Amino acid sequence: MKYDTASLTDTTYKADGYVFDLSGRLLFGGGALTGQAGYLNVNKDYGYKKESPNGYWVQAGYLIPGNILKGQLEPVVKYEVMDYKTSGKSKTKEKTWTLGFNHYFSKHSLKWGYNLSLTDYEDHVRMASKSGSRTLHQIQFQFDF
Repeated sequence: MKYDTASLTDTTYKADGYVFDLSGRLLFGGGALTGQAGYLNVNKDYGYKKESPNGYWVQAGYLIPGNILKGQLEPVVKYEVMDYKTSGKSKTKEKTWTLGFNHYFSKHSLKWGYNLSLTDYEDHVRMASKSGSRTLHQIQFQFDF
């Protein structure tokens, strides 16, 4: 991915991102074990400073056999780490645990899902909030064609 944003005063923000994502399924007990792992590296140039945060994630799930509410249900758990590498500082990581499920319809071309994400921020990546953590509820709809 590559994009430029509009100028902010005399500075143009530019970012290049690189993502590697690997996923798969293994038939198990009538259903399927699912897994995903990935790596992300972003190079940011604000004009007056540069940053290159990176991170990784791993996700595991189980696609339950049979028809549940007219589709297939997949409970999942995911762990993510993003390191913002603030210049000269330690404790620059954001760590997130996510528990949720995906519910697939129509041979996996339509899905909806729910996630509960719990994020802990180390000292030098706490955004506007003074809190070192955040809880997020997410509902997702997806259609593949």
